[in-house]
Amino acid sequence: MALLVGWGGGYAGIAGEAASDLGWAYGKHNRRLIAFSLDGNVELPPLPEPHLVKPLQVPDLFEVNDQLAAGGAMVYGLCQSCHGWGMYAGGMAPDLRESQVPLEKEAFTAVVRDGLLSPKGMPSFPDISDEQLEALMHHIRQRAHSSTTMAE
Repeated sequence: MALLVGWGGGYAGIAGEAASDLGWAYGKHNRRLIAFSLDGNVELPPLPEPHLVKPLQVPDLFEVNDQLAAGGAMVYGLCQSCHGWGMYAGGMAPDLRESQVPLEKEAFTAVVRDGLLSPKGMPSFPDISDEQLEALMHHIRQRAHSSTTMAE
């Protein structure tokens, strides 16, 4: 018999901060296909320790414009089904609050618009404008900052 086990499903995608607080992180904790028999005696390898998100703080590198961030909140609707409600990814995709990619416009454009990470499951959004990309960058950085200050 074989079973797919591990984190995922609806709760991971819609539970927001509650799912994120469980410590399942994209790329660190993977689902596993477990095959077993009733008389088996092999132990499973241990899972990695829980990973609690540490939002990246870089005020010297990126100054958030609140007006642009407000516009980026609307654009984030394209992202939230994978990267999480309220930007709490819950392990289904990278948590953008701790990503360095939104710090640099060229890298962010390569990932979001041009599809650099398509082979890893990140879709491209070829119709997103430069203004929308910039607004989204500001929204992500604002959420990273507000997540950290709320925890303090």
